Amino acid sequence: PLRPGAEEEHVAMPEIHEPSRQPGRGRQFTVLLWRALLNQTRNPAVTRTRIIQSTVMSVLIGLIFLRLSHSQQSVRSRLGLLAMIMMSSIMPTLNGVVQVFPAEKELFLRERASNCYTTAPYYVARVMADMPSQILSMIIYIVIVYWMGNLNAGFTNFLICVCAALLTALTAHALGIAISAAVPNAAVGTGLAPLVALFQVLFAGFFVQ
Repeated sequence: PLRPGAEEEHVAMPEIHEPSRQPGRGRQFTVLLWRALLNQTRNPAVTRTRIIQSTVMSVLIGLIFLRLSHSQQSVRSRLGLLAMIMMSSIMPTLNGVVQVFPAEKELFLRERASNCYTTAPYYVARVMADMPSQILSMIIYIVIVYWMGNLNAGFTNFLICVCAALLTALTAHALGIAISAAVPNAAVGTGLAPLVALFQVLFAGFFVQ
């Protein structure tokens, strides 16, 4: 009971913070994908660099394997061209993304700790955001190399080669992001990525008959 004439004392109650409700995985993926695509549109130099790199590399390889014949003597040369196509699908793609996650690691850890999203939607959105530029650069690369190298004629054969190169590049891209997320910094990822790519090429079956 209060004494007569005494004023009520207002006691500040501690604030109770209810845990924020995490959005669904579909919503997480949509927002993260949209944000990654916006970041790419604000930095078009990355896409332009990939296209220029693919164009220059395809022209150089096409000049080396220019107009291969379809005789038995050119089998090894054609196998070498196919090996170059696969290696060019792996190496530039893998090396180009190993520095992605270390640059965003602090932001990712802070937002995940704030219960904004989980790891899986972030990873899938990050991979899919790079798909348009990867697909465009690989199509340019295959169109130039395939016809300069005089590989098997026919649109079906060309589509098979395009699909194989695209799947290889997209797999290398996803593997590169996984490596970048596993290493402590970009320097370690840059050193580890070529080693991983080397094992992929060595056991691809191109060098052992």
